[in-house]
Amino acid sequence: MNRWRKWFIGLIHSMVTMAAGAGALVFVEPLKFNLDDGLPLLLKTTVVLAAAGVYNWLQKSPMPFKNEEAK
Repeated sequence: MNRWRKWFIGLIHSMVTMAAGAGALVFVEPLKFNLDDGLPLLLKTTVVLAAAGVYNWLQKSPMPFKNEEAK
């Protein structure tokens, strides 16, 4: 598996992991974050958490460049 593919899979993994954390909000605060009236707020929170996951992944693992040696 080349390093770009590993990097991209890690990025997707980070997004999904953080976004899945928003699912816990349905159990923690069901009146505010639910699938009926609270769906827009739940989706916004999911997007923000996924963006935080991308930021954390980019901070930990910057994009690989072509001129770096393969690891």
